[in-house]
Amino acid sequence: MWWIFWLWLAVPRLPVGPAFYPPDDSILLQNSGQVQLRWTRPGKKFVVRFWQGEVLQSQVTTTERSFPVSVESGGTYLWSVQSTAGGPVENHAFSVAGSFAYHSDGRSGTASDVRGLPGSNGGQLRVELVRDEHGMNLYIVERQASRRYLFCEPGLRFLITARGGNGSDGAAGRDFSSHPQGYDGGAAGWGGNIRVLTRNAPWRDYLDLDVTPGQAGRGGRGGFYQDGDDIVQAPDGAAGRPGQGGRVDTRLEP
Repeated sequence: MWWIFWLWLAVPRLPVGPAFYPPDDSILLQNSGQVQLRWTRPGKKFVVRFWQGEVLQSQVTTTERSFPVSVESGGTYLWSVQSTAGGPVENHAFSVAGSFAYHSDGRSGTASDVRGLPGSNGGQLRVELVRDEHGMNLYIVERQASRRYLFCEPGLRFLITARGGNGSDGAAGRDFSSHPQGYDGGAAGWGGNIRVLTRNAPWRDYLDLDVTPGQAGRGGRGGFYQDGDDIVQAPDGAAGRPGQGGRVDTRLEP
């Protein structure tokens, strides 16, 4: 069996760690303007290409298994690595967050020449915090869409909102018309629901959540009308119906 031992010594061993970094399609949460691209694959020399959008920013040949690149807030990037000895080209994409926030707020009611229009309700979100070899990941799922964020620096906080939309104001009553009374304001949208699942850390260490309702629209001002020999002002419209706050459901798994 000695030959197996010598064969094991002869086989190149790659560094232990993630196959590549950043993870594909991840959104990096960081204030730094630099990212260290990393990979583990066979070879002694590699060609690394780096694009911002469709513009090639750099192309280098290196014997290292990492390479620093400059990034900016809100940027989207693509990079590839290939051994100079041949083999497949590996393409990877990531982006850098423009802000540390995700909003799924209801729409506000649009202006109306009669009764105010209601705001819509906040979104329905599923949020998961998962620690892996890259660090702390934040997954946000809404309907069929999913986003993966990665906390790259300590002390960062991420805001998630599912606020209700505001009701629009009612229109003013029309002076000396068949409808001098002010129109009612639109109802406020309700706050949405956020379900949070964490496995490795209390979510309050990383997240700020907001599921507050919107503001109800104000009633329109009453117009003037003729009442016998008098000119009087009609009543103002009523304020819209208030909204209710949403829910945050949390579950901590070991």
